[in-house]
Amino acid sequence: MSFVLTRCINRNASRVIRGQLPSVFSGCSFTDRSVSTSAATDDSSLDTRRLPLGKIFQDGGREYLFSTRKNIRDYEWTIDEAEDLFESILSLDDESDPLELGAITIMEKLMSKEEKKEIGKISSLYDVHDGQQRLISLCLLLAAIRDNLNKWPGCDGDANEVAGRVYPEKNRLPPVCRIDVQEKNAKSLRLILSKIDSHGKIVSDLLGETSPLTPIKNWKNLPQCDQRILEVYKYFVNRIEDLGEENTLKLVERFESDVYLLVCIPSDTKIARNIVMGQGKGKNIEPVDEFKGMVCFNRINDEIVQDQILDRWNKLSDEVGRSVLEEACILVAQGELGKVLRKNCEVDLLEDYLNKFMTKEDADGKEFFETKVEPAAKILKQFYDTGVQLVGKDEEAPSLSFLQSATSIATSKEVKIVILDFLLKHKELRDVHDEAGQISIEKQLKQLEGIALWSMLTKPKPKVRFQRCINILLSTRSATDTDPNGLALLREEKEAIREILNTAEFGARAGEIKKVKAMLERLNEHRLVVQHQNRMEPLQSTLHLEHILPQNHNNVESWTNNWTPQQSSEWKHRLGNLVLLNQKKNAKIGNGSFNVKAEHFSNSPYPLTNQISKHMEWNVASLTKNHEDTIDLATEVFGL
Repeated sequence: MSFVLTRCINRNASRVIRGQLPSVFSGCSFTDRSVSTSAATDDSSLDTRRLPLGKIFQDGGREYLFSTRKNIRDYEWTIDEAEDLFESILSLDDESDPLELGAITIMEKLMSKEEKKEIGKISSLYDVHDGQQRLISLCLLLAAIRDNLNKWPGCDGDANEVAGRVYPEKNRLPPVCRIDVQEKNAKSLRLILSKIDSHGKIVSDLLGETSPLTPIKNWKNLPQCDQRILEVYKYFVNRIEDLGEENTLKLVERFESDVYLLVCIPSDTKIARNIVMGQGKGKNIEPVDEFKGMVCFNRINDEIVQDQILDRWNKLSDEVGRSVLEEACILVAQGELGKVLRKNCEVDLLEDYLNKFMTKEDADGKEFFETKVEPAAKILKQFYDTGVQLVGKDEEAPSLSFLQSATSIATSKEVKIVILDFLLKHKELRDVHDEAGQISIEKQLKQLEGIALWSMLTKPKPKVRFQRCINILLSTRSATDTDPNGLALLREEKEAIREILNTAEFGARAGEIKKVKAMLERLNEHRLVVQHQNRMEPLQSTLHLEHILPQNHNNVESWTNNWTPQQSSEWKHRLGNLVLLNQKKNAKIGNGSFNVKAEHFSNSPYPLTNQISKHMEWNVASLTKNHEDTIDLATEVFGL
């Protein structure tokens, strides 16, 4: 007999198996029915307690009250997970080992004196970091047991005792539910656990026709979280009804004494995160999800506003994509703090950024979302969709498509920190109709193309690249009209770029091909603008890099007559032998003769490709000339 609880936020994530404790606790011994240990490092500590459910869900006890209001996930269990839980408890007998439901991670909630009076001085309310699904499901099971016991003659006392486990009442204190959820999802759960309607009247049958719960036929119209709470509760009600009175009372005994949770109570959120991730959980939770919880719950006091900003955050995530939203937050955080993002430290960086913002007087999470998170995410999305509106003349305007292509390459990704900062300023100026200010920002973005090219080609160390970008931000924030803003390339940097353009074999490897495609697309774009033609839409998905002198041409006489093996080896992958071509056209011309290629080149919308067709032949002289011309054009476009 074994219990398997599948975490529904990720069906393929680690499973919690009866008798198997998480690796983070390997080396700890939990043989007693209640054990409390504490491990401390500096000011941080971790208290772990292996507790039977009877201790946690104590009749009338308020030592363990739970809140999932700050949990970024809703209730997600289905009947499948509920059935696993029920069958595992039901299968316990006198010969069975205790049933281990794994670890939950909770943190005691900081409360004012007035809030503490509401639940009782010796009561404790915990924020749930991990374990929400199990705790809610266990409460629903107890509620189902209570409601069936109420129907069976002579079981009123047992029913009241079980009721006290999910709705612990105390004399002279307001009643509370064992667990509470986000306000938008709280109505159904509170009613199920308390059996008290909005008028303070006791509901005899929660699934009956007169129940204030939504009628079963309308459940499909409810939010998914409410649907699942109601469906799991109904499932448990039906299973308990089938068990009958005697077997149900045995089930309650097993629930109280033979089913355990490992309760982990860390002293701070960082330890809580490490525990959850160390158990192989949280794999479907991205750093931006944790950041959402910090902003919406930890930095907003009003619960109505919390839910409003949470809804707006979720809509923004749907609009721009969760990955874009996270990237925008991280980019702005790096720029504001001047801190490098270290591996697996995204949440720490975002928390530091939020803390810096909160030092402002009267600052809160709502203001942070509206002034920092939302604008950055929307602008970054526009940047990726090439939807940013520029006001300057075409020949003076930056190429956002080049900046996008360049910063998709690892050695120049840091430049995106500056791009986002500039685009946010650009939007602010557009909102106040400051056209001159917008043009000034666009000129800076055009200069930034040179920085992106330098970073992409010369491959400075990550710290050097990052610091260069931070220096640009610092200088532009305090720049004067005569200040170069840190954007001007140094003489030695320009020389290094030109040397690479002259000697690099861009057509030889995938990484270099990506770079030269970005450069050639920018040069073609510039030539189109000079010729007073429209800029081309980026065609990265169908864009192909064509070697004019084919990489393999040994069987084509027209090529072997003009090129020695040594010449071919020296020139075939260099800049002057490379042009952009539509992928379908490339498939047609293959390794054909120059005349065949020239015919297709003549129909190309790319000026640099088109001009190759004007050559009578393609030999060392014509290639060398094109190579020099292309480098000269790059020197002009990128300010080299």
